[in-house]
Amino acid sequence: ASGNKDPHLHFAHGGTADFRGRDKTYYCFFSGPRVNVNVKTEDATFVISDDRGSLTVDGSYITQVHINTIVGGEKEKPLQLSVWASELNEFNTGTNIVNGTCGGGPFFLGTGEGRWCEEVLMKVHV
Repeated sequence: ASGNKDPHLHFAHGGTADFRGRDKTYYCFFSGPRVNVNVKTEDATFVISDDRGSLTVDGSYITQVHINTIVGGEKEKPLQLSVWASELNEFNTGTNIVNGTCGGGPFFLGTGEGRWCEEVLMKVHV
């Protein structure tokens, strides 16, 4: 599954949906054994243009993503990761876009940076 833009969701077996969140509200987007993904949405008005014209949309964007999981097999090391759209600059880059903890140790990731937490590679591609 994936989500993009304002957001449009694409599900595993080909289904799609538009998601309209409430302003400054958190949602549990995914929950499974040993992992959950939460997002925050914020209202936005934007214009979509194509060869047929333009449309003003009163919608919402995902502005934060927070992931909690357990990694490391028998070590059961907690991994907490947060992505902050507010840390992006006008070029869609930044130095602290992602932060979190791996086994309790803090980390920060900016554009092009990566880090392993046990078997999980976290990398910022913008």
